[in-house]
Amino acid sequence: MHIGRSTTRTLILCWLITIFAVHTAQAQMIYWTDSATNKILRGHLDGSNVEELIANGLSFPEGIAVDLTAGKIYWADSGTSKIQRADLDGSNVEDVVTNIPGVPAAIALDTVGNKIYITDVATGRIMRVNFDGSGLEILLLLNGHVRGLALDLAAGKMYITGAENTKIVRANLDGSGVEVLVTGFLATAIVLDSPNGKMFWAAGPISRANLDGTNIETLPTGASAAGLSIDFDAGKMYWTEFNRIRRANLDGSNIEDLVTSGLVTSRAITLALPSAQAPVPVMSEWGALVATLLLLTVGTIVLNRRGSVSIAA
Repeated sequence: MHIGRSTTRTLILCWLITIFAVHTAQAQMIYWTDSATNKILRGHLDGSNVEELIANGLSFPEGIAVDLTAGKIYWADSGTSKIQRADLDGSNVEDVVTNIPGVPAAIALDTVGNKIYITDVATGRIMRVNFDGSGLEILLLLNGHVRGLALDLAAGKMYITGAENTKIVRANLDGSGVEVLVTGFLATAIVLDSPNGKMFWAAGPISRANLDGTNIETLPTGASAAGLSIDFDAGKMYWTEFNRIRRANLDGSNIEDLVTSGLVTSRAITLALPSAQAPVPVMSEWGALVATLLLLTVGTIVLNRRGSVSIAA
């Protein structure tokens, strides 16, 4: 028997629909490191469904970042002086660069230029390396515990916390043009809201200011924040407090406890959000099952009606 164009188009449409029947929660996740248990974990944005992604082979993981388009997570392992990456589900772990000078802490990704920016908390070095691990450069040397790092790629700037321990500075992406923006904060994480001209940082309390360092506000979030990440579309900030993960509005109101068990020393935190990058759809187990059942059902119906199948263009 012969399947005409109408049935062929229906089959193709069913296939396309099921390809996009993805596990959307996988693209909307919290990822964090726990440097005491040497694990990388993730959970849904509401703190549910916490999974241990990587529980072996790590030694004091700190900074973490997500390349949602490529379906990868990157992290700095301070204990082994490595930058590593894996698939979003923790599989296919690989070394990106080994034997990094000093103690790598924060990382930030330039997915356009295929660069990883790295802070060295031991010596205050700021470095960058290509995604393939080649071309390691030392961009500048800042005295102090440099931990927080954020990139404003459109403006060609990077923001760094911990310069001389208590300063937040800004520099060009090549390390030139260093400016001191804020003093008096031993900050461990920084996040930029470039469209609105704001930066947020964690230094125990969470604070925010204009990108030039003016108009500093300390938000009523408590005094224990270590890592920080923000969902600007939803107007929510997420942070780690060593043994828990919390969320609040951008003004610090409506604080929620999201993860309160199984954490010892949660460090860096990042969000995997479709709004941040255009994600490549990733088929979940449920999506694959739905796709298979749907295609089998359509195929069975056609076979029952027609007896045999041949597909015409």
